[in-house]
Amino acid sequence: MAHHFVRLTPRDPLIARDGRPFGASSGNRMRSLPWFYPSLFSGSLRSLLGKATGGFSTETVAALKALEIAGPLALLNNTLFFPRPLDARVFESGAERHCYGLRPGALGAGEGVDLPGPNLLPTLLPDGANMDGKPAEIAQFWSSARMADWLTRSSASGFTAPPDNTPTSADTGYLAAPPVDFRTHTALSDEKGVADDGKLFITAGLDLNLPNTADIVQLVSRVGNSGWCQQVLEGLAQVHPMGGDRRLANWQHTDDQHLWECPQGVASALAKATKIRLYLATPGLFDGGWLPGWLDKTTFTGCPPGIEGGLKLTLRAVCSERWQPLSGWSLERDSWGPKAARRMVPAGSVYFFTCDQGDAAQLVPRWLSSVCDKAQDRNDGFGLALWGTWDEHKN
Repeated sequence: MAHHFVRLTPRDPLIARDGRPFGASSGNRMRSLPWFYPSLFSGSLRSLLGKATGGFSTETVAALKALEIAGPLALLNNTLFFPRPLDARVFESGAERHCYGLRPGALGAGEGVDLPGPNLLPTLLPDGANMDGKPAEIAQFWSSARMADWLTRSSASGFTAPPDNTPTSADTGYLAAPPVDFRTHTALSDEKGVADDGKLFITAGLDLNLPNTADIVQLVSRVGNSGWCQQVLEGLAQVHPMGGDRRLANWQHTDDQHLWECPQGVASALAKATKIRLYLATPGLFDGGWLPGWLDKTTFTGCPPGIEGGLKLTLRAVCSERWQPLSGWSLERDSWGPKAARRMVPAGSVYFFTCDQGDAAQLVPRWLSSVCDKAQDRNDGFGLALWGTWDEHKN
């Protein structure tokens, strides 16, 4: 399968609505997601490609859905940025900030937990962690170099604390979440001289321009195809809308393969590792909710999709947050209408495994490949995985 690489440069703040009602009869204030879901990006790109290849026949729709679209990921000055890992904790007391990693910790005598599996462990802070002050906010996006360093440090202490979630120079390796741009729209009644009923509303878009600079965050993706629409992808340089309100962006084919390769430091660490971390760069969709369907529901053992050769991983712990809702609207003729709501594992979630059989180096070629259960979810860009290592706490 050939891989192509696409960059999106927004012309306007882009709208990524959440699922709450918005319309003339259901609400006049739009609410934004904090970041773009993979289905929003992949759906917009498929619409662009469908128009460029002559329409949306049944055969074309099937070919579009078969494209393996990975992303979108944030890119600034040719550096990838990933959502902050949820196994990172920062405590702030005055001007001091201390950063630690959560790691699975063995229970002591007389201790117990009610986790949903007999072999699962709680994730704990290291002994001696300075927890003076409150848990602090941290920058929402980490550069690829910061993330590789985080994933290859097996221990849980000794980190430089990331800044809070306010705009900082990209040179620090951290980015804040994009600010939301609110715009008020109205249409005046010629007769009354006031806003028409239902025509006074507020939209919310994600502004990817960095404050006080000329820099702008781009979105990048990797597209795998088997030859269909190859010429269109290779010549892609077009303005096309993405998201709500038909906000415009420039879509362009690039040569970004190096951005999607596993860093050498991570590959070297995995080659000799028996304790493996799985980090989700995009939200995950699994048959078992938070539990990947490729893991046995009783023993929590299994092998990620796309790997052969007898690799066997056993789940030991998970760091995640509350599930996120996913909904949408199908434009296919056979299923036109609202899609069923689903629950996603948030981006940044971390799964801790032990490698009980096989070689963890087999995971290196699966860097930034999807670990979702359903093929269509993998084709839509959900569940892109980075891999790292960890050591157990000895509390």
